[in-house]
Amino acid sequence: MFRLVLLVAAIALAGCQTTQLSEELPKAPVMERVDGRSVSESETLRTAAKNDMTGCVDEVRRADREGKLPITPEQRLAVLKDFSHAKAYVLYEQVKVDLYVRCMERRGYQRSGKPASVTL
Repeated sequence: MFRLVLLVAAIALAGCQTTQLSEELPKAPVMERVDGRSVSESETLRTAAKNDMTGCVDEVRRADREGKLPITPEQRLAVLKDFSHAKAYVLYEQVKVDLYVRCMERRGYQRSGKPASVTL
């Protein structure tokens, strides 16, 4: 009986930690075209934007898989100082978001100022 209570308590605590962590995760900002045209203007722009976003997400995933995420010295030091695992994970996710934004900027997009909405 005692083991069952411990198991239920552990699952409940794990759920709380997951919920808190997902609220802290950095989100990718909404990007807009630098030339000011809306992607809703034409099917061509919409398709191009979808391809650009897919390409940038793939670039981030590839860098993550190959262990080549560009991490700043400050971020590396923070992880090495053994922050809690949750904080280290949030820093790691921020690096992925930053890489995505730089990729989109190279493809002719900029931050729109609208609230961020997508977790990579």
